[in-house]
Amino acid sequence: MASKKGSRADAIKGLRGGVSSSTVQTFDSASANHLHAFIVGAVRAGCLVSFSRTQDGGAVVLTVLDDELPDGKFKDYFSNDEDIANVIEQFAGIYNDG
Repeated sequence: MASKKGSRADAIKGLRGGVSSSTVQTFDSASANHLHAFIVGAVRAGCLVSFSRTQDGGAVVLTVLDDELPDGKFKDYFSNDEDIANVIEQFAGIYNDG
């Protein structure tokens, strides 16, 4: 299982939100299938997944607590729909292929 730890940590390490002037209110841009696969896969792997919004509503926040990550978590802010949808799709693959 040690190889999976390094593999998942390496895959997640490069994920980050983009910068845009667009305002995001929800995670609606993410595919329901990708969102489901990500959440189910991450929870089965023993992770916590949290979705929230900044106080000013200008960005959404995605947090994943995962002991296999170097700092134990991934947390990033997303200010446009396309970026959050892309990261959720990538997480769906990471937590279901790894």
